[in-house]
Amino acid sequence: MKGFKNIIIYILIVIVLSLAIFVLFQYYAGVETVDRAVVKDEPEIVKVMIYYSNSVKNPAMLDCSLVFSVERVVTSREKIYEATINQLLLEPTKEEITLGYKNLIPVGTKLNFVKFDNGILQADFNESLDRGVGGSCLVSAIRSQIERTMQQWPEVKSVVVSIKGESEIILQP
Repeated sequence: MKGFKNIIIYILIVIVLSLAIFVLFQYYAGVETVDRAVVKDEPEIVKVMIYYSNSVKNPAMLDCSLVFSVERVVTSREKIYEATINQLLLEPTKEEITLGYKNLIPVGTKLNFVKFDNGILQADFNESLDRGVGGSCLVSAIRSQIERTMQQWPEVKSVVVSIKGESEIILQP
């Protein structure tokens, strides 16, 4: 009888310990999920390069397509292409301007959409992109700013620049 009582006590101890381990496991699994959710809600900070013309580094503009990078920070990897182009459309900082950087994309230019398919990135803008833009040097510089900025990612093999879906006749000298 005494042996039977000991077996029952051992079985009860094993059951209680198993339940305790199960409860602890569930608790810590839940805590980990909450921690991941908190981290996921925080914006991801991504450094990107924006390319501008520079009158100090390329004073005679002998090569109009020559552009130089500055670093920007965006907070979304999910829409990284849109965020980067929107940074490109901004003017350089005051410090960058004193260092010779200049954005040749016309003021008022807005991004309509970005599409990426099979290595080709299409960036579509409003009409301001082509308004008052003439001369092969300026056109080359604007196109180079957009293309170099977007080709910083290895998956982007080529860039199509369009205005309201039209890419054939825009940014012509």
